[in-house]
Amino acid sequence: MERAVYEIAERMAGRGWHVTVIARACAVTPGPNVAFHRIRSPSRPATLALPLSYVLGSRLVKRHARGAIHTVNPVIWQRAEVHQAQFCLAAYRANVGIPRRRRSWITHRINEFLATRFGLAVERRALRSSGAHLVAPASRGLQREIEQFYPRPSETMTVVTNGVDPDRFRPDADARARNRAALGIADDAPVAVFVGGDWGRKNLATAIEAVGEAPDWHLLVVGRGDQPSYERLAGEHGAGDRVHFVGHVPDPEAWLAAGDALLAPSSYEAFSLAMLEGASAGLVLLTAPINGAEDLVEPDVNGWLLPIEPAAFGARLRELSGDRDRLREMGAAARRTALTYSWDRIADQFEALYRASGAADRADAGR
Repeated sequence: MERAVYEIAERMAGRGWHVTVIARACAVTPGPNVAFHRIRSPSRPATLALPLSYVLGSRLVKRHARGAIHTVNPVIWQRAEVHQAQFCLAAYRANVGIPRRRRSWITHRINEFLATRFGLAVERRALRSSGAHLVAPASRGLQREIEQFYPRPSETMTVVTNGVDPDRFRPDADARARNRAALGIADDAPVAVFVGGDWGRKNLATAIEAVGEAPDWHLLVVGRGDQPSYERLAGEHGAGDRVHFVGHVPDPEAWLAAGDALLAPSSYEAFSLAMLEGASAGLVLLTAPINGAEDLVEPDVNGWLLPIEPAAFGARLRELSGDRDRLREMGAAARRTALTYSWDRIADQFEALYRASGAADRADAGR
């Protein structure tokens, strides 16, 4: 979500729009077209952070908003011209239901319960017809979820996917060699990459067990979580020396460049940036049939949609390690697909939505 906000704001400011960012933090390049107003609320616990951010953010919008209001997820009281949807909490609870808390202590369970109730209330307000003029789900799958839980006229929804920077996320022979050497991985060894936190929802266990069933493969885990537990799991499945935890890093592109395939057995996404970035880096996509995957993955060409089962992912890994030419061809196809998802194209779509929202005159006044 944060990456999408940053990329769109950068491009709008570069096109001459005056952009006012209301958030807890802002990385958008300072300039005459950029104003930033900080929401001074804590980030935790969620039961305090979410309501405070909602109230304080709404007050700042009332005070400083000019032109079209563009929100990302339900974050303010006001009706937005464009609501960019990156999650559907109601669908997640109904179809997935995996707890998102970090621990199972009673305080964490209470915190999650109350935060979920608040999240559902503000989501309901934001996604019904009275909450936003236009809704832009990040994928066709997310659009179907919104239609199921928050029915609204079809003409008020337009899918606008996430994007990728193909110059940053690209095949990079130097980074590939450097990072493999740092981990003691041979140049010709097949390497899979898993990216993200929230390892329960994203099913890191499935990725580790799949690599256990594909003895030629190594796995790079990029992100932060309960590493000791997953190290034990890797050892139990015969992959203890082939699963490498690199932690939360500022340069995920360098670690993606070290891989050959991306493993994304996640239970829920809106449109995974990790998938887009992996594809842009030339990695074959092995993913669960989650939101966004149907838009990005062309089976047998640049990857596969697989059930969340270690055996299914492991079988495809073994198939690819036995045919290195196909591994390279599918990776190149993934790269070609990702090139069609540039952030500039995404910015074009949002600019058109500002016009279609009926706020063109106000938007021009704030330009």
